[in-house]
Amino acid sequence: MTSSGIQSEAEIDWLNRVSGAQIDVRKIDIGYRQSRKLRQFSDALAELLDPGAQKTRSPSEIEEADVWPLLAEGVSDTALGTWLADRIDEVERSVGSLPSIAVFVDGDDFIDPLVNATRTALAERNITIVGCKEGRVVGDASEVRVFDIQHIKGLEFEAVFFIGVDGLARRLKELFPRYLYVGVTRAATYLGVTCEGRLPAILEPLRPQFSDRVDWRS
Repeated sequence: MTSSGIQSEAEIDWLNRVSGAQIDVRKIDIGYRQSRKLRQFSDALAELLDPGAQKTRSPSEIEEADVWPLLAEGVSDTALGTWLADRIDEVERSVGSLPSIAVFVDGDDFIDPLVNATRTALAERNITIVGCKEGRVVGDASEVRVFDIQHIKGLEFEAVFFIGVDGLARRLKELFPRYLYVGVTRAATYLGVTCEGRLPAILEPLRPQFSDRVDWRS
């Protein structure tokens, strides 16, 4: 037993030799239920983490809405609340009803300020936003939910907004891309990423994966 788990096929080969077991290794290339644009984004991010990462393919022949990820730089406080409310409104209008939407922030301390900055603008559109502190999945799919990024593994949403990735990059440094990867793969169709300043240097290779538009209006 190890604290880090199996890290490579070579370790499986070693286990086969010393234990007499025959572990059958099979590669999985079917991606998470994402649109083509989001699979491309996730694959590009995975390649930053591991240059040998395998490209994924759709789990079915049916493609969902093919929407470019959005990047907003230089937004915080009131401007961030307005940007987020406008993008959520666009998602609702595109889908025809409010789908499951999550907003990820770097720590529980950022949940209430973001909810407060966004609540009024969303209320004008009859949309409710709630904070989910300490990983509690409160509310339901008819509400926009705000989570600490540390507590979102295993969840799935139609739309995801990842807030303040430059701040997360400064705090976590080496672990940051892995947190981002987990967050990105929670989204099925819509992804919005914001920075208080600019996109972190480690993510500059991903800039072409974002839309050159500022919104999802058709």
